[in-house]
Amino acid sequence: MRGIGQASRRPPRGKGAPPKAVKQVIINAAWYKPDGRHLTETVGRLAASEGRAPAATVMLGDSRNDLLAARDAGLPVILVSHGYGAEPAASLGADRLIDHFDRLPAALGALLRA
Repeated sequence: MRGIGQASRRPPRGKGAPPKAVKQVIINAAWYKPDGRHLTETVGRLAASEGRAPAATVMLGDSRNDLLAARDAGLPVILVSHGYGAEPAASLGADRLIDHFDRLPAALGALLRA
């Protein structure tokens, strides 16, 4: 079975879903987290579909594998403190940590200004 990389135009449902997301790009990938190639492939497909590279790309996740995939892809990472990760997200060393998706715009702003 192949993996899926996704960026969605529709925000996910759940605990404080992000106010906005980007565009849906679903790909079959031969790589799995913590390998970052599924992320770089997704970003490449997004750029090809738009005819230009995204202004910025940030990984949003909740686990060590999300953090490691982002680092492998050379992307900054924001982790949420809730989710499926076995380890507390605060202990993983993300670029930013948020407790609720309503904090995402501020975290993105601070991260992209840094």
